[in-house]
Amino acid sequence: MKRVLLISAASLLASGCVTSQVRKAEVAPPPAFEAPTPDAGALQPAALDNWWTLYGDSQLDGLVEAALKNAPDARTALAVLDQAAAVRSETLDKIYIPSGQLQGSATRTQTTTLGSSSSPFGQIFAPPGATESFSATFDVSWELDLWGRRAAGRRGADADFYNAAFTYEATRTSLIASVANSLFQARGLALQLQDALETARVDRELAHISDVEQKAGLVASGDVDQSIASAEAADAQAESYRAQLLAAQRALLVLVGRGFDKVETLPASATVGAPPPVPRTIPGDLLRRRPDVRSAEWKIVSAAATLKTADLAVLPTINLQPGLSLSKSTGPFGYTSDAWSIGAGLTQPILDRPRLIAAIHAQRAVAEQDVIAYEKAVQSAYSDVETAFTYLDSDGRRVRMLTEAEARARSAYEKARLGYAHGLNDLTTALQAENTWRNVESQLSSAQISLMERSVQTFKALGGGWSPDRPAAATVYAAKAERGVGEAKGVR
Repeated sequence: MKRVLLISAASLLASGCVTSQVRKAEVAPPPAFEAPTPDAGALQPAALDNWWTLYGDSQLDGLVEAALKNAPDARTALAVLDQAAAVRSETLDKIYIPSGQLQGSATRTQTTTLGSSSSPFGQIFAPPGATESFSATFDVSWELDLWGRRAAGRRGADADFYNAAFTYEATRTSLIASVANSLFQARGLALQLQDALETARVDRELAHISDVEQKAGLVASGDVDQSIASAEAADAQAESYRAQLLAAQRALLVLVGRGFDKVETLPASATVGAPPPVPRTIPGDLLRRRPDVRSAEWKIVSAAATLKTADLAVLPTINLQPGLSLSKSTGPFGYTSDAWSIGAGLTQPILDRPRLIAAIHAQRAVAEQDVIAYEKAVQSAYSDVETAFTYLDSDGRRVRMLTEAEARARSAYEKARLGYAHGLNDLTTALQAENTWRNVESQLSSAQISLMERSVQTFKALGGGWSPDRPAAATVYAAKAERGVGEAKGVR
């Protein structure tokens, strides 16, 4: 055994071990990260875990719960996570459990003597009758881990699983945001449909007034045609909104895993509502909360472990090879024997060394790509938050301005309509006032829908929808992911 170790040491010195290193990721809050100052009523970051409940919307709560259980995306993500756990278990078994197999055989031989033998020795060396032979062998091979191959393999297996776990969380958070967005869009279409139907109703009333006045000789017949045309145009717009609403409801049913249900089972009220306050997080907390960033971290760890394994492939491999065998034969000359052996094998790649070195360089390039991807994920996270807050605050101000404008436009229209009914102004004046009001009302509805969608995007950008302390993907392995969160930034 000492001789084997000496040979191994000499081979190690001769091999010229290639040091595997992964560049430390360069991440820092960018100078442009200037999220608006938090409002006095802003929520605490912990509220991000279940942000959709902040809307106080029972329908939204039910849809999110159904989606997390039954949605195809959620079920697929869970299957991928199960696969990752199984692959990790398989990899660790290969690393820590010795390889070997049990082999056995059984043979029965029937010997018959035909005629007489010319030699008396024939009966001795080939006696007639049955002979049974049994044998079993158990050979094992177990590598002596002198260079740290097992540690590198385990690190890579763990990293791959944690990457899958955080990808699972990212899928679920994206699904929650998609459900909320789809619901608010459907409600917005229902509101626009209601507005179009109301416009058609008002235009028919104006057409009726014009018809009465035309029969009395007070207005031209063209006023009646103009009012009817306006009502028909509003009906056509309503049909468009109705079709879009049905399509949105069907898409939402598919999203939450209820694609075979009737559309009527998913009502969309013609209300938009107002978004809740959004927590303001600090840059450091953002990187911890974003599951996509956490996943990118573990990709670096996995790449570093793979690089380390490729590096160690140029070093000798020493295997212990114990064995055990048992044989038994019955018959005229039956016997039983057993034997055991123990040995060691040494493998040193010589001719394969150029290929192994090339593999190391290739894997180092892969690791560099993962580091770059992580840096991009961090930059994207900061950009997402800054953009989301900018648009959220802008849409909030826009809604407030349009709310005031809509009230003034509606008041102006009601006065113009009343004046037309009393003959104080013509139909054109009333229709222009109505057109102004409807345009402002449509802009307000669109702004309110946009504001709700912006709030959803902001919650998602902040990494909301899961708990970093209690991940949904928690298993006996995932608890370690929290402790190793910072390792990917400076792996050696």
